[in-house]
Amino acid sequence: MDGGDRVGPRRTCIGCRRTATPSELVRLARGDDGSLVIGRRHPGRGAWLHPDPACVAEAGRRRAFGRALRGDIRAAAIEAIGEEITAPTGTPEGRTDAPRARATPTDS
Repeated sequence: MDGGDRVGPRRTCIGCRRTATPSELVRLARGDDGSLVIGRRHPGRGAWLHPDPACVAEAGRRRAFGRALRGDIRAAAIEAIGEEITAPTGTPEGRTDAPRARATPTDS
């Protein structure tokens, strides 16, 4: 066995439920204040999502954010994250590994 058959890690998108490599997905974590934070280095329970508006909408419709992150996530936080991860950033897959601003939940 030469190791050439190794596939590597796979993660499941909480929106479409398809598996993909971590480089194809965006990791979300729940902040202490209930906000959603984008980034692979944030501590705590994480969820993986394609940077695709359809996946964000499907995850919101299915209430997958709250289940995956084991906490209440407000609709405003989901909308803010949806806009942030689907916005073009000039990098492959529309993301960077640099820390981003938090999408804070607010009552409207």
